[in-house]
Amino acid sequence: MVAPTADGPARFPALPAAAFTNAAAPAKSIAATLPALTNGFSILQSELTPAVLVHSETPHLTVFGGLTNHALGAPKFVAWATRSGPRTFQRDEALDVSVMAENWVLVWWAGAAGWTNWDCPWVLYLQHKPDTMSLDVDGLHLDFPTRAGSVVMMPLYGYEKLPLETRDFRADHKLPTLKVPIKTWEWAKVIPRDPLTRMRYWGAALREFPIGAEESFTVDLSRDALTIHTRIQRLPIADDWRGRRFKLAPISPTLALAAKAGRFPVEFSERWFDLEMPTSFGPSWAVQDVDEYSATLPLLRYVNSTVQRSNAPVALGADATVTAESLWAYVEASGDSAAVQRLWPRLKEEFQRTTAARWAEFSQRGSNGQGSEPDAVRALAFARLAHVAGDGAAYSAGCLAVVRALTGVFAEARGMEYFHEHQPWHAMDVLHRDETRVRPGSGDATGWQFARGRAGDLFHPDLTWFIAEHPGKELRRVLASSKPGMTAAVPSSVTRLFPVGGKLPAVAIDPRSAAAPSLPQLVAVRSGTADAWPELTWPSWREPARASVTFGEVRGVRSGRPGPVRRTAFGANGERIEVEWRK
Repeated sequence: MVAPTADGPARFPALPAAAFTNAAAPAKSIAATLPALTNGFSILQSELTPAVLVHSETPHLTVFGGLTNHALGAPKFVAWATRSGPRTFQRDEALDVSVMAENWVLVWWAGAAGWTNWDCPWVLYLQHKPDTMSLDVDGLHLDFPTRAGSVVMMPLYGYEKLPLETRDFRADHKLPTLKVPIKTWEWAKVIPRDPLTRMRYWGAALREFPIGAEESFTVDLSRDALTIHTRIQRLPIADDWRGRRFKLAPISPTLALAAKAGRFPVEFSERWFDLEMPTSFGPSWAVQDVDEYSATLPLLRYVNSTVQRSNAPVALGADATVTAESLWAYVEASGDSAAVQRLWPRLKEEFQRTTAARWAEFSQRGSNGQGSEPDAVRALAFARLAHVAGDGAAYSAGCLAVVRALTGVFAEARGMEYFHEHQPWHAMDVLHRDETRVRPGSGDATGWQFARGRAGDLFHPDLTWFIAEHPGKELRRVLASSKPGMTAAVPSSVTRLFPVGGKLPAVAIDPRSAAAPSLPQLVAVRSGTADAWPELTWPSWREPARASVTFGEVRGVRSGRPGPVRRTAFGANGERIEVEWRK
């Protein structure tokens, strides 16, 4: 597809060099701000990984506990690597863990009481070899010589809901099947190659547990591109097995969702891998054996050029009611930059206060379920106004917001194919790709949700231009639902607003500007009420009989009730849940 050419010279002058004297200082190292995991009992949840880390200084650990309180059974089976290879045991069997050849323990339900729709195997990666282990109706119990240390846990197949012997949602609804059939009811005889390979891979990767993403970005006006640089910091876990370890640098699952859909303009500096681990935000992609990588998105022509220049007069209105969108419409029509200087301090403060994006979501959460389109329109106006105001740092920040929002627009419109392939998603209802549209979560909902109906502000001319240059039936269908009769066509020419230039100074993304609190990528830790231990949940899963699915309690002592639970930020991308207990 040939991009449109710009007609005539740029309407506004270039940014002066002095415009960048207030660029953001480099962010403080994440590692320097993290508390040590050396006291008591705590759980880390993060948007960087589908796993959670349980750290206990006590010699006991119970997981998947108390499920009978929710009319659910405990796991029916447990497996680990013995001297003679992986072996499976049923609940209530005597377990001899005097020889544990590898650091993993696998459990699954395979039709246990209450688990009537799907199965979800979980894997634990131990730091220390246990003295004893037992599986009963109250969960999996491990006792260690001195302390449990750091135990990493995750659903082995992510957000997949695997079939049961008696029920297969995908087969029942004639949906695509998994590339490799997973039949957990047959694992009681032998653990197949796929789960073994997957467990060993993640066991090596999670010895370097990701805890923070330091990000910066660069605007390149010569290419109309923005490059985001990401550096991953990790918590190393030294275990008794001293096995293989390697680093994974995760890519935002929302960015991966857009890229996976195809025809999305992003170029990564390193080769990435699809880990085939669905999360509530999209696919798990990562770069292996590196600490950092970059992603370049050539999307700034939608900031620096525009489809149409309106000559019709636009009323500005009272200063207190002016928004970035209305002010830009006025400036575009009139060329009156004096109004920008007068209103800029308030508009800049409002934008900085209300614009934030989490790493996993990539784009800002849509307000009131409106999606990313209004965010894109607002960010376009803000970035252009910042340029007119001569505020280089704000212009760069606006460009970042535009890139994030356009990524969200693309992911929302074209990401439905991915979720359709991985049903059931948030409920046992069938998702129809022609009826449903992806929307950012709101409130406590984690990950992408689904909506029908009007699609927001896609009839904005510059968004229509973006859609026309990134064709796909999903985007065009969404545009039609936004404004009946509207079609997308690549314009033959556009108006250049700002001159072509060079690279602007790199800007560190302050982790304090991220939306808080951080949301987990997959597994959420639900703080218990008084006298209740924290539970591991999928917060967005809904069933008629319960608000969300629980995988049971995590306890640091064999007997005794917990005391106060304190939740604190753990870097910019995680949360630490600390638990006290009463003797």
